[in-house]
Amino acid sequence: LELTGQPDADEAMHLLANCPALAGLRTLWMCSSGVTDFGLAALAASPHLRSLRRLHLYNNRIGEEGARRL
Repeated sequence: LELTGQPDADEAMHLLANCPALAGLRTLWMCSSGVTDFGLAALAASPHLRSLRRLHLYNNRIGEEGARRL
């Protein structure tokens, strides 16, 4: 799934994290979207995204806290 350049990236992360229909998602591209530690917290805690194997998040606003959560 490619969502690069999303204007409300953290909100999008929360929507993705709460979507059971994405349980089989294996790859997520969300580059240059302004993702922060807040969005990553939702992604890391999601029970629906356990199959995710590739996560592309370059050029975002991710700090040490967000990286630790992953």
